[in-house]
Amino acid sequence: MRKIYITLLAVLITAISVSSMAQRGRRGKRNKKTVVAVMNFANYGNRSIKYLAKSIPESISSTLAEVKGIKVVERAQLGKIIDEIALRQSGIVDSDDIERAGKVSRADVLILGSISGRSSNIIVTIKAVNSTTGKLLSGKVVKGNSGNIFERANQSARAMGAVISGLGVGKISVSTTPSGCSVYIDGVLAGRSPVVEYKVIEGKHNIKVSKDGYIDYETTISVAAGKHKRLRPYLAEQKFLSRAETGIGAAYFFPMNSELKKSVYYYAFAGQSFDRLTLSLELGFTTMEYEEEVSLGLLGTATQERFYNLINLHGHLKYKLMPGAKYLQPYIGGIVGFTRLSDNRINPSGNYNDGWFKDNVENLKQYNLWALGITAGLVLMPYSRISIYADIRYYYHPQKVKRDLYGVPAGLQGDPEVIDTKEFHLNYFMIGGGAKYYFDF
Repeated sequence: MRKIYITLLAVLITAISVSSMAQRGRRGKRNKKTVVAVMNFANYGNRSIKYLAKSIPESISSTLAEVKGIKVVERAQLGKIIDEIALRQSGIVDSDDIERAGKVSRADVLILGSISGRSSNIIVTIKAVNSTTGKLLSGKVVKGNSGNIFERANQSARAMGAVISGLGVGKISVSTTPSGCSVYIDGVLAGRSPVVEYKVIEGKHNIKVSKDGYIDYETTISVAAGKHKRLRPYLAEQKFLSRAETGIGAAYFFPMNSELKKSVYYYAFAGQSFDRLTLSLELGFTTMEYEEEVSLGLLGTATQERFYNLINLHGHLKYKLMPGAKYLQPYIGGIVGFTRLSDNRINPSGNYNDGWFKDNVENLKQYNLWALGITAGLVLMPYSRISIYADIRYYYHPQKVKRDLYGVPAGLQGDPEVIDTKEFHLNYFMIGGGAKYYFDF
């Protein structure tokens, strides 16, 4: 029995030792960083960008040093080999050079590259190569100018760093309508659509899709580690940015002056689009009713029915916030124009000829006002022949409206006359919508 206990104790100690060693091994594996060495780049461009052959690798080296799971070899420790590799690059670097550079730098991965073009149009090719096998791990082609090429190269380096380290990597797929569009991810050409499973570091990324003859699509998305984000953008044809339109609409009219009652505003318009801008002319009208308490002296008071007739002739300048949106296209804009306002009252004591027919409506005063406004709205199906829209507007009239108040002097009787004047700004909100018809595509 004693031998059995001793044997079981030995087995238990051995199992614990093996488990402990395995855990240390796993921790060591997890904590082990991939060593990366960044070589100088070959220069195939003109002399104006020669300095980039060393300055871009320096910048990339600093960027990769911030990526978890990567240890960057100090470029000062690489000696002459960083220049030798750059001089001998000709599309494909010799595998012996890669192996030798890997041994000298003690790096697992080498970052190689080249620059070409001129300062206004720079092309940078970046490649991550396994120093032992010579296998290409990741590659990027970056385009830009002297003002943004460093930022774009560093964005590409971060994405490559995620792939190299194996930490914090997500995927983006882009399929477009139409197909064959150029897809840029963080300013880097990822390829022609459809782009499938493009690896990126976790975080926010800018996506831009373009094609000749179509409106560019651009957005920013967040990608989590281990997740696959899929985009299916629609690009409208460029010709849709320049076309004529006409339409009608109606809106609820909310005066800021609480004495005026809410009403319905009707209007018609015609306009022309120029790229992101649309210029239109609108004609609209409404009637705002209100009541006035008229003093009748010894007879007390009476309620007088009054109303304003409003006619607007306004110009609208609208800016499309998302010109490539397929279903809902938001816009903002400004309004300026002319408002004709007439003050009227119901007067049953006689007939008044208003130029059209005789009735009991007496025109008291007319006003010619300048109008300023702002608007924001959404267009549903903006690239079909007929679309529906909804908007909200705010109007401001700098000039004050002077309203005459009627009554009779105290203690006297007779017809009411003007006894006072009230001033106010005619400002109001409108919420409504309508339909547009497009022609001359």
